[in-house]
Amino acid sequence: MKKYYPLIFLFFLFLTQTVFAQDIYNVVFMVAPFAGKVNGAPMPDYKYGRMVSGDQITLDLRVMDVTVTAEEYGQHLAFRFDKPLEMVADGVRAEVQKVILEENQQVRLRTPTMDEGADLEITWNRYQMSPVYRDFIRSITGILNGEPDERYTSPEDYSVMFDVQAGWQEGKTLGYTFRDVDGNNVDELLFGEVSEDMTGTPLYDMYTIQNGELVHVFDGWDRNRFYLSQSGVFIRQGSDSAYHSFTAFYAYGNGNLQLMRSVIYDWNQNSSAPWFLSYTSYMDSANATPISDDEAQAIMSYYIGRDVNLTRFVK
Repeated sequence: MKKYYPLIFLFFLFLTQTVFAQDIYNVVFMVAPFAGKVNGAPMPDYKYGRMVSGDQITLDLRVMDVTVTAEEYGQHLAFRFDKPLEMVADGVRAEVQKVILEENQQVRLRTPTMDEGADLEITWNRYQMSPVYRDFIRSITGILNGEPDERYTSPEDYSVMFDVQAGWQEGKTLGYTFRDVDGNNVDELLFGEVSEDMTGTPLYDMYTIQNGELVHVFDGWDRNRFYLSQSGVFIRQGSDSAYHSFTAFYAYGNGNLQLMRSVIYDWNQNSSAPWFLSYTSYMDSANATPISDDEAQAIMSYYIGRDVNLTRFVK
């Protein structure tokens, strides 16, 4: 099975580096035997994510249904499960609810319900954060902890959502993650809400790096949220009243969002037929094409937002 890990780890840069507050870990969970084939080659069923100590991730890989918590254990990483699993090592099985792994070490686990010969394989490595992002996040973390930075004198300089964060109910806060959205081997930095709603994980800001400089791709707020779909298309939902709202779809590349189309609800424009489709504006219905309610619902449901695992800003 180890020969398949290089294919998966192309998603990450696997160099050891300690970051400003917590190490970030790339973790891969893979279930064998294989889920299917692509071009005749077997492909494993796997889930990968970036985690920090204390993060949880729920695996629903085929017959494997378990919640895993990552915990730092010296220079190693421990994985704690919400139910006992069997660890398979040298043909011997032992029931465990926690395993401790060195970097790049692999462990094989299984549940009694899994087919004979099938197992869950886990491996991890530290994530290398770009120095540009590391400095940016360090500055914001300092601001949140009362340490001003002359480069960022107001929340509008980095994320307007920090300005309203204090008014949110307890348990709601902002977090960040890294993802190569457009596949150009440069990670984007995403800010979002550490929770999910019916559409997915709300995202409010995205940054990228161009020519060594930080570029703010988009900024949002509570009634102007972005979501990331499985295919990399951004879903933007917003409104300025109960009579006017929109769901827009954007492609991303080269540091820019490109509007694909937008479904606009504008009761003020036409109260009897309030749905419109535009390819040029995300919220202006004046030059948009009227569509039916069924057409609007079909377009809005075509892309589905995903849950994104975020690292909380440390306070």
